[in-house]
Amino acid sequence: MSSPIPMAKTIPATDIIIDFGKHKGKMLGTLPSNYLRWVSKNLRAGDNERWAKLADQVLEDPIYRDRIEWEFAENVLNGNNAKGRAGNSVSLLLEMSERFGWDNEDKEGWSRVKFELLGTSNGGRLPRIGVNNGRNREAKQAKSGDGEKRRRLKKQEESVRLERSKGPETVEIFNPFPGRQALLNKMMNKHQKLQPLFSK
Repeated sequence: MSSPIPMAKTIPATDIIIDFGKHKGKMLGTLPSNYLRWVSKNLRAGDNERWAKLADQVLEDPIYRDRIEWEFAENVLNGNNAKGRAGNSVSLLLEMSERFGWDNEDKEGWSRVKFELLGTSNGGRLPRIGVNNGRNREAKQAKSGDGEKRRRLKKQEESVRLERSKGPETVEIFNPFPGRQALLNKMMNKHQKLQPLFSK
């Protein structure tokens, strides 16, 4: 009886290394989305058509979606945001993370993201609310004692204190996400470390 012939491992389009142009030697999934759109639009003939089709595959890949979303965050961190609110980077990042459904409380998930490889099969995924990412967070919280902390935070979130002052009533709302600022600071620090990589 003969043994089955092993199948060749298929490399995802995001991990294929480009062999021309200013990004030569880099994986397609690490390239800026505007460059991939240019390849898709302009290399539709002859031998180059293969690259246009690969660019299309990368742009449609759910893993590359993280790279596209992170490009928006980088624009805010660099002050290149379209809204022109240069001094308001933190609030823009918060709006963006809510719009994209990022889980800012998943410190473990964020620590596993390799931003230089984001968009490839080796870069990890941006943590999202409601997505387990292969981890049972509730079990980990119960083991580490975070469950009680979460319950207390939820109570604080629900409680709103009214304080009477000289003028009209003021409302003080407790911040239900005390770790959010720390996460944003970490993202900004990682961006500063990665900036030399993107400027090459």
